Amino acid sequence: MTIAWTEKFREFCPQVKIIHYLCGMITQNIKPGTILLVHSNSKLAKIIQNVQMKKDPESGYWNHSGIIFPGPSGKLWVYEATEVEGYKLKGAVRPTPLEDYMNSDRELLFLEPLIAIPTEVMEAAIYAYIGVPYDIPNLAVHQLWLYKVGIWLGRKGAKARRKMVCHEYTQEAWNLMISGLFPNAHKAQVSDIFDETMFKHRF
Repeated sequence: MTIAWTEKFREFCPQVKIIHYLCGMITQNIKPGTILLVHSNSKLAKIIQNVQMKKDPESGYWNHSGIIFPGPSGKLWVYEATEVEGYKLKGAVRPTPLEDYMNSDRELLFLEPLIAIPTEVMEAAIYAYIGVPYDIPNLAVHQLWLYKVGIWLGRKGAKARRKMVCHEYTQEAWNLMISGLFPNAHKAQVSDIFDETMFKHRF
């Protein structure tokens, strides 16, 4: 992609709000296992951002996350804990085409792993939680209490993995690749993902 073409493309992108904003990223050369952080503009996304940003304005800007991994045909997918058919109550861990994000007005940040993981290990980890239900109590109650009071009231360990929110899935899947990478995955803190030095931010 030429510099001129890149600049022309950026004219159609939303206004940059923070330095870590990414717009117009080409899907080529995206490493498997790359974490995708997302800033959306829905009412729910704004609520999540407002709560998260009270703790950390930089990482809290990103309300959603998932893991990029190619399918059998080579097409890139984002594996994420999100709604199914538009209903959060019917949410689950599932794949979404990366192009759906690339062709939207959402702001994206790519966190590339700096350590190579065998493909079979990564594939098993990412697929391990497919279909796990979305954790409504975590999002609606436990997260709010944690941010406001600093006390975790939700589930821990194996019980926590019965249901998941997006940041929790992202961390738990990576824990299957590198044991203990995210020791507090059950708390689903986006700052733990954003600040992990094993990933390189692509701008």
